[in-house]
Amino acid sequence: MLAHYIYVYGLVPAEEVACAPVSVFAGIEPQQVTYTIEAAGIVACVCRVDATDFSPGEIERKMHNPLWLEQKALHHHDTISLIHQSFTVIPMSFCTLFSQEEALTELLHVQAGKLHERFASLKGMQEWNIKVYHDSKTCESTIETSHPEVLRLRQEIDSMPVGKQFLMKKRLAQLISQAAEDEKEKSLQVIHQRLQEHSQKALMRQNWGKELTGRSDEMIANFDYLVPSHQVAVFIEEVDRQAESRGRGLTIEATGPWPPYHFATLHKEDL
Repeated sequence: MLAHYIYVYGLVPAEEVACAPVSVFAGIEPQQVTYTIEAAGIVACVCRVDATDFSPGEIERKMHNPLWLEQKALHHHDTISLIHQSFTVIPMSFCTLFSQEEALTELLHVQAGKLHERFASLKGMQEWNIKVYHDSKTCESTIETSHPEVLRLRQEIDSMPVGKQFLMKKRLAQLISQAAEDEKEKSLQVIHQRLQEHSQKALMRQNWGKELTGRSDEMIANFDYLVPSHQVAVFIEEVDRQAESRGRGLTIEATGPWPPYHFATLHKEDL
């Protein structure tokens, strides 16, 4: 019976490690530390884990333990982030395990061509996440006082008989709601288009609900951008420009740089 498995955090190009070795970090189990395994010009950043504690059945059971999952997933992310500070990294998914080092090195040899292509596409790149939030009440309030058609209709209503005003006020409310929706969609298109101009790739992720964001306004966009390092300053300037020009009711939140999770993360079955 195996005493331990090999837990893999990520892969980096051996040519980069030749210039500066990967630091040693605490392992996902406190008594272990990370080390590296090299094959086919690829360096895997790994640590040993107890084969009983990380058996498939035990992992499945522990995945239902929120405290364990949060602690271990955060460790996995933090370790990849530390590696990413110094190297081009292909992150491996949480709890990627191999039965022995030979199984890992064999796979690296077989998939070397694909992995080196991916390294080339990630070199000098940073992942940035952009979330856009929308406060519908604030946006509608702004439209009420600035939208030409709304102002015109409101003026007409004021001069109408009281009986007719009721129906027209319903039409006014619909006009304000539709104008706010149109403005929201237009703003998202412009924001995404402008930021794409300063990035190499872009992805749209599922929006988070208020129970996850803890905010009163609604998340209406969750974008990831792969940005060349030399373009990051311009990218952030564009984020700030868009935030300033969108007006009240729309908030843009930028976070990064992140390891390229959404452009390069590999699962064991992908190899």
